[in-house]
Amino acid sequence: MLALVYLVAATYLGDRICRRFYRFISIQQRIATSFLVGLLLSTWITYLATLAFKGFSHPLIAGNIVFLISLALVCYVLPRASLADAESERPRPPGSARWDWIFLGAFVLLASWLMFATLSFREGQFQISFKSWTDFGANVSLVQSFALGRNFPTQHPFFPGELIRYHFLFWFQAGNLEFLGLNPVWSINLLSILSLLALLILIATFAEVLFDSRVVGRIAASLFFFSSSLSYLPFLKSQPNWRGLIGSIAHAKEFLASGYPFRGETWGALSVNVFAFQRHLISGLGLLFVVLIFMFERYRGRTVQIENERAEKSLEAAPAATPDNEDAETQVRTSQASKVSQTDLAAFIFSGAIMGLLPYWNSPVFVSALAILGC
Repeated sequence: MLALVYLVAATYLGDRICRRFYRFISIQQRIATSFLVGLLLSTWITYLATLAFKGFSHPLIAGNIVFLISLALVCYVLPRASLADAESERPRPPGSARWDWIFLGAFVLLASWLMFATLSFREGQFQISFKSWTDFGANVSLVQSFALGRNFPTQHPFFPGELIRYHFLFWFQAGNLEFLGLNPVWSINLLSILSLLALLILIATFAEVLFDSRVVGRIAASLFFFSSSLSYLPFLKSQPNWRGLIGSIAHAKEFLASGYPFRGETWGALSVNVFAFQRHLISGLGLLFVVLIFMFERYRGRTVQIENERAEKSLEAAPAATPDNEDAETQVRTSQASKVSQTDLAAFIFSGAIMGLLPYWNSPVFVSALAILGC
């Protein structure tokens, strides 16, 4: 129960902060963004506080208390932003909200199956899928070192004697949730399922704002489960009938390969199984999509504003062109541009801070963010 309260509190922290910086086109995007940002911030707060109280017999208790105090301070210091301020300025593309929830329900089922099919717990034993034992063998032991031990300062159980050099914060949070009452598998799988749902919602949102279509967003999120390729088409064609197709899917022991003739295509980033094994990758990518959606909306909003200003100017009668008029107009435009940049500055700084907190959450996503946002 305490673990669920912690997750709700983390999501509320994310919502309280994100509503001051971001705008949302749907309630699903708002919840997904709040969960991921709140998860990242709450994990950092809890870990640093736990590290500071490492001399206590139960440092995680102190860490969680500090997180609750931090949440209370944020709620006290930051005034609550109105929902109207957090709504997108652009109207959402036409479409049925019912279909949005239907797809979300299907994603819940698929995400739950994916996570529990690769990691489960029965009769006191871990049930780990064949190809993931190397990942979970190392990471589950790391989770247990936080939940049952006092691994502060943090070391990897497989490489003791020196500080950890691995992106471990997701697994620390899983250990914290286990400490708060969940069993080890549920702590990992619950975080993974919620993170995957958030990622799928943000993929759909990004495609929707990019192509101005809800249908495109749903298709983009659905194709996540198809290895980023059309390799499933030959698989479907090879089945004799619907009964054979269902049987082949139910008894499949491996994910479909991407179909590309490159090394690692059966386990690399183009395959779904990497998200089933590398659970911390899911939330890291979701946070990257949070920033990408924000930057695209800001870029498009600024472009539309400039075009509207040009259109209004062309409709107005042009006054006699004099050097004084031109200088005055230039000063007004410069002043307006400065005001816009100051308004968005806090949001850009906050987005940069989110990316800056990623190295110990998932370092490959951090490097990817540098390449995408820095070029």
